[in-house]
Amino acid sequence: MNKIISISKEKYLKEYNKEYYKKNKDKIKEYYKKNKYKMKENRKIYYEKNKDKINEKGKLYKKKNKEYYRQYSRDYKKKTKDKVNARNMAERYIIISINQLCKDCNELATHRHHEDYNKPLEVIFLCTKCHRERHRQLNRLIERRLD
Repeated sequence: MNKIISISKEKYLKEYNKEYYKKNKDKIKEYYKKNKYKMKENRKIYYEKNKDKINEKGKLYKKKNKEYYRQYSRDYKKKTKDKVNARNMAERYIIISINQLCKDCNELATHRHHEDYNKPLEVIFLCTKCHRERHRQLNRLIERRLD
């Protein structure tokens, strides 16, 4: 009996939240903008608490939409052929040694970074943090050029 009540209560809350979001979309977005870092921290905490549940939902969604993901993967490979080729060649032929250091911060390197995808065997060794930052900077540069 309790399970039935909690399921219907859960459905009700889901619908209520959807309606509330529709009505207050602008206010909510403004709040998120003002509290960007707080929200990011909250998402991290939520993820840590519900990691298994979130991953399971992701797997189920991916299973249900298998054909979509296959097509997406094919399209991505076609669109970024140079990038995919460079990554595959680097993984195959360039080994990251155990004591390889990051070019930027001298931490242990775990990533290969291509400055130019047309030169697939020319890579820079970076740690995860610096590699992520490099791509953020590149994306910002691209966004500025598009504006």
